Order: sequence, then C-alpha cells, then structure tokens
Amino acid sequence: MDKLLSNKEAEGQRVFLRVQTRLPAKIFFEGRLHKKVYLTELSTTGLSFNIKESDYLPDLFELRFRLRPFSKVIKIQMEVKNRRGIPGGLRIGCRFLKLSDEDKELINNYVCRYVDLSGPLRLIDIAAFLLSIDALWRILAYLVNFYYGGTEFGKSFQTSSGQDFYGIVLVLYAIFSFAAFISTDNIFDRRGKTRFLLRLFCLVAAFVFIVTKNISYCKLHIWHSDYLFINAFLWTQIFLVFYTGFSIAVVIASLKKINLVLDIIGLHRWGLSQRM
Repeated sequence: MDKLLSNKEAEGQRVFLRVQTRLPAKIFFEGRLHKKVYLTELSTTGLSFNIKESDYLPDLFELRFRLRPFSKVIKIQMEVKNRRGIPGGLRIGCRFLKLSDEDKELINNYVCRYVDLSGPLRLIDIAAFLLSIDALWRILAYLVNFYYGGTEFGKSFQTSSGQDFYGIVLVLYAIFSFAAFISTDNIFDRRGKTRFLLRLFCLVAAFVFIVTKNISYCKLHIWHSDYLFINAFLWTQIFLVFYTGFSIAVVIASLKKINLVLDIIGLHRWGLSQRM
C-alpha cells in the first residue's frame, strides 16, 4: 500500500514520501559486488531492504538498481541509519548520501506516481487527450465550412461577424486543450507546481467551452435529428462533458494532497541543492 508519511523533529518538521516496492538491487563495497538484495521501501530521501542477521553490511556503500526493466541504472552512495530486527533477519534503513540531480528526479517521479496520485493524474491525462482530439476535428470542420460556405463553393468570398467570433473562441479552445495535453509529461520537475496549476486552468477553460456548446445544441433542438451520425456525435459530446467534469472534480478533491506532494518535492530538491 502506498503511504504519505511525516516526521516532526526537534529542529523543525521533516516530511517525506515513501512507497513499498520490490526492486532488485546490488550492493557494491570498495568497487566490488558485495550482495544482491530487494528494496522493500523507497522514498525521496532514502530506502530500506532486508538481509539475514548473519550477513555483513558496512555503514557506507554504493547501491545500484533500476526503477523499471531496461531503464537507467541508478547509482547512489548510501549510509545505514538503522538496523531493526525482523522475523528471519534485519531491516536496513538507509539514507541517500550522494545522488545526481537526474537520478533524484527519476526517484521523485517514481515515488510520486505511486503515492495515490496516479489515478487523478491519469484521469486528466486522458481528458486532455480527448479534448485535443475534439479541438482538432472542430478546427478542421470549421475551416471546411468557412471555405465552402464563405466562398459559395469558391465563387465569391463573404463572412459574418458571428462566424469570426466563433473562430476566435474555437482557436482559444484549441490552445487550452493542446496546452493541457502538452503539459502531461511531467509535473514533478522544477516548475511542477506552476505547470500543474496552469494545466488545470487550461482544462477548466476547455471544459467551459464544451459545456457551452452542448447547451447550444439543446437550445437548437439538434437532439431531435433523424441522422444517426449526428446522434452519435451528440452522445460523444455528452460523454466528453461528463468525463472531463468528473476528472476535474477528482483532481480538485485531491488538490490538497497534490499540492502537498509538490511542496515536498520542492523541499527535497532545495535540500539536495544545499548539499551539492
């Protein structure tokens, strides 16, 4: 089970994230392979694993492991902080001593993805993708209609102020949708909090557009159409409205926790930069 943990110490408050895992790792001591273990917990500041009570383990060593198969090998200088007895051996708790910025980012991303945030983030990832697809076909349909309608099939050119206004609104909708989709890559980088809030704003703005359009469809009584493809389109729009609205509601409900996670990542990154 994923956990969000916090410890209060005499000098202040220390907050960290940690997840349970089972990642294979290798312990190196004095440049040689010393032992193979499985990580039981991984956090943004350290990790733990189990060994036999009879196994020798120095207080300082290098640990190498991969977060995913065929991914980059992470090499970390470790320090043993505690050794606790468990049935069948010892639980070794360690902290990171020397870690590159790149490896720190990889661990932060891995941990945060599994601290109960993967669900809300995946929802808005999919919502942003669906809105981008919707914006793309709307622009194509508008351009086709603008050309053939505005030029009377190429004979003359005319347009209306209402059509121009809708074109501007449509462009804004596309910008918001694409911006929300493009920013799905990583919210755990140095500008993660700003990126996330901007992404949420873009998603809400795009949501307002599709809600407004669906209300206009109802006012125009398009739902009474006898054409199958029009009804299929309208049902697709209803699904898009409800899915996007649900995604935004879930993210807003998780906003406090997401904000806490991003703040913690910022604190750890600041602490790492102070040690470098």
